[in-house]
Amino acid sequence: LKDGHNLTEPIILKPKPLGFSQEGFAFNDYAAQSQEDIVLQVAKLLHAPSSSHNQKAHTTSDDKNDGISESPGYFAIDHSGSGTIILSLRGSVNLRDYFTDLNTRTFDYEPVSERAKLNFTECEGCKVHQGFYKRFIDLEPQIFPTVEKLMEVFPDYKLLVTGHSMGGSLAILAGLEFALMGYDPLIVAYGNPKVSNELLSDYMDSLFLTDLIEKTIQEDRELTSGCIRVVHN
Repeated sequence: LKDGHNLTEPIILKPKPLGFSQEGFAFNDYAAQSQEDIVLQVAKLLHAPSSSHNQKAHTTSDDKNDGISESPGYFAIDHSGSGTIILSLRGSVNLRDYFTDLNTRTFDYEPVSERAKLNFTECEGCKVHQGFYKRFIDLEPQIFPTVEKLMEVFPDYKLLVTGHSMGGSLAILAGLEFALMGYDPLIVAYGNPKVSNELLSDYMDSLFLTDLIEKTIQEDRELTSGCIRVVHN
């Protein structure tokens, strides 16, 4: 995205008829176009962090361009209805992502944000997936300041966090932090691997009032907060 775009200039990422591969897509395959009738605006494109050892991340041939294909996700603003701030996180597309998925060791969970830590009640025995947690730590310097700024600009907007596969697991971790920070988010994770042990899952069920969410869905009522995992059959 070129510099100069702001929240008053809606843009849409529109694919050109060049196709794209399973592993990702090149930056030059997509174009930003102003659309007067589009209410969804891209607010921030997240940047892929360098590895923890200051080495280049593993990439595939489709990830040579430092653009959308390397981005872990983005923030968007939906101005329709009552308004929604959206954080969307992508799934695995390169070797570094696959190593993150396979790092299935667990350790004690604690929130990353200092604000979240203030509202985190003791969760004895709660464990988190090491790979996803470390990747979330890499991204949080871009995520928390952006959420705070957007919520300041649009205080009445809802907060939606979503992602697929690895991105779904990261969405759950981000959404848990946002809930502890008092933002009351809606999390929708698609086909994500497990991110926690049963004790941490129970903690999140209690925090997000999962029983009430299930009832809301069954009654076909609008859901504005909570945590939903959409799993593969």
